[in-house]
Amino acid sequence: MSENIGIRLSNLLKEKSLSAEDLGNMIGTTKNTIYNIIKGKNTKLETIENISKTLDISIDYLVFGSNQYNDALEEQLLENFRQLNYKNKIEIVGETTKLLTKQKLEK
Repeated sequence: MSENIGIRLSNLLKEKSLSAEDLGNMIGTTKNTIYNIIKGKNTKLETIENISKTLDISIDYLVFGSNQYNDALEEQLLENFRQLNYKNKIEIVGETTKLLTKQKLEK
């Protein structure tokens, strides 16, 4: 179980362009603590909770790998999108396609 936490945490850091030191500073701990979690060593529940809140993910996702990846921005985007009329939904899809194309070109 700990190894899976480490893999998920490592992947999340990459996705969010954060280092272990960055995350450690954000939650008030050391980079060594973050590295230890990545290596599969036991850690305090409080640390897991702080990571979960800081990275905006559920504890279930971090610990068990459930599909409850709670990203508040995605939830807000979906809620706003659902309230749009059809014409505006088409416009949003077009704009997001442009942004994705631009993002790919920047890499």
